[in-house]
Amino acid sequence: MSVNSIYVLMDDVFIPTKWAGGPWTKGLHHGGPINALFARAAELAADESGLQVVRLTVDLFKPIPTVPLTCQYRFVRRGRRIANVEMEIALPGENTPLSKATAVLLERRDDLGRTWQPEAPSPPDIEKISMSKMIPQNIVKHLPEGFHRSLEAGFGEDAEGLFAVIDTPLDLIEDEKISPLQRSAALADLTFGLSIRLQSSDMSFGMDNSKVSLINADTTLQWERPPEKGPICFRDILISDEAGIGVASVSLFDAKGRMGKSTQVLIAQKAFNSQGPKP
Repeated sequence: MSVNSIYVLMDDVFIPTKWAGGPWTKGLHHGGPINALFARAAELAADESGLQVVRLTVDLFKPIPTVPLTCQYRFVRRGRRIANVEMEIALPGENTPLSKATAVLLERRDDLGRTWQPEAPSPPDIEKISMSKMIPQNIVKHLPEGFHRSLEAGFGEDAEGLFAVIDTPLDLIEDEKISPLQRSAALADLTFGLSIRLQSSDMSFGMDNSKVSLINADTTLQWERPPEKGPICFRDILISDEAGIGVASVSLFDAKGRMGKSTQVLIAQKAFNSQGPKP
């Protein structure tokens, strides 16, 4: 199997490589590759309909094992200017979905240009940011293999405030170049996780025991334009919670400027109580 891709595609089945896993439990998927599989399916629907992917919402029902998977889409509504798509990830030959997603596809009108915000927010100077492995070696050595080990991140500050840059060198499918949309969907799984580091005093992985430990139950991406290739940037961070329910959101930038937004709804981890996380 390729060491540079997350999956090998054989007969419409996505076979995971060592890069598909997550950091928490060996044998379970990272959310980023799942987001990217759904983004790829949305792009196939967009190619079929001649429309542009504008919104993707991924609902995470439960942890997905790192086993061969299928990812299929269908049009719920297909018009000349608007289409709604449903997608499912399941085990081969099974009808019960492990995760579902929806996408909105819209007609692009290049003749209209920008009117509501003629001056698009300029991008941070991404090229000047020093990138390193997102998870420090003293932590990652205790974690299983997976997508998290491929991630590189850097942090900066400009007149608009703090920002984080994140990237992965991996392709989604062996012998298939990952698209900018797929990459941004995969990296957006870190909306909450990377935002925590931006809000910490030293941008480390240290956990503030006064704050509830949260985990995302979904990811919603909205692209105001097609993303460019290369790393993406998070800024305009929001993390808010009440009674064990929260929201995290970031504005997404690439080398061209702002290109969208990512939002996640959050729920308190079972292990957390009013005295802090259980040991």
